[in-house]
Amino acid sequence: MRAVTGPVVAVTLGLSAVACGGTEERPTGGSVAYVLGVHANAPAAASTSVLDDAVSGQAKLTVVLADGEPKILVARDLTAKAANDDAKRKEREDRKKELRGTLSQARPAKPEVDLLAAIDLGARSLDREPRRMVVESSGLSTTGSLSFLAPGMVLAEPEEIADDLQRKKLLPALGGVTVRLRGIGDTEPPQPRPGIHERSNLVAIWREVLTRAGATVEVDDQPRTGKAPDDAPAVSLVPLTPVTVAAPKAEETVPLPASAFFVADKAELLDRAAAVDALRPFAEHVKQAGGRIDLVGTTARVGDKEGQVALSGQRAEALRVVLVDDLGVPADRVTSSGVGSYHADYVADHDAEGNLLPDKAALNRTVRITIRR
Repeated sequence: MRAVTGPVVAVTLGLSAVACGGTEERPTGGSVAYVLGVHANAPAAASTSVLDDAVSGQAKLTVVLADGEPKILVARDLTAKAANDDAKRKEREDRKKELRGTLSQARPAKPEVDLLAAIDLGARSLDREPRRMVVESSGLSTTGSLSFLAPGMVLAEPEEIADDLQRKKLLPALGGVTVRLRGIGDTEPPQPRPGIHERSNLVAIWREVLTRAGATVEVDDQPRTGKAPDDAPAVSLVPLTPVTVAAPKAEETVPLPASAFFVADKAELLDRAAAVDALRPFAEHVKQAGGRIDLVGTTARVGDKEGQVALSGQRAEALRVVLVDDLGVPADRVTSSGVGSYHADYVADHDAEGNLLPDKAALNRTVRITIRR
């Protein structure tokens, strides 16, 4: 990312240094919180390098196990107690072995995953400078203040989720803390693996939430590996939204999630090549079997009606251009229009007080594609 199965991957914390003219590490102190998601549906491998760096840097270490009710697994001041260099080296190796053994036996006690609560618990343990945190998790939290169980949540706008948590005063206190994320979007069966855009958005959500909480956020893209623990309590499956379908059918409407195709609040494509790939099955169906394609853009109920209709229409038109220019569908067989949030399938995306609901807003931001006979 070893007493836990899987490869050892360095997640450097920068807690130790080499003395000039020798190999002896000198302490830099500080405190480290390691938030570890060992639970069903996610790889169980842990990064022993986090522990090794904390021992070498003589930090105050807290390991938080992220399950449905997060708990502190380890709370240790790793300041060296031995009197000479040889004894200190042995002390460090003994501590590393002990901590690795502890992590290899780590198992969740409660069902589900409350990652935001685990991060908050870790943050409250950081009382020595420099303050650092490593969060090793799939990021697919299923309970607590930030849960991804609601359809559309994984593709919700990161800023809107952070706004919602900030308004409710649910952000952890992370001012001055450097947080490194690892393993976001890495899953094990039966949880489906997020697609490229879903993982990218999931990383963006956690980055925005933690940045809004005051942290400096780093992302380690090294995949997290290892099987999920067999004896772990159940974790609910997070619903994922397909970007396209392999074999579209005539008269079947497919809502393409706008966040998978477009920059937030714009009709600018994120990745034209990805849009071509997503639309190709629809183009091939029409070119081979005949018919035409209708594209209808929809939005969340944000801003005035005129702006909503304009943006949704521009997005539908952008995909029409891809179908015609990139995929060779005759221009007279593709139509585009926009209806904003004013259509029969609109999902109420504000609460009773008028606050935007990020998951519902994501469901409303689509380009609906239908093959007509």
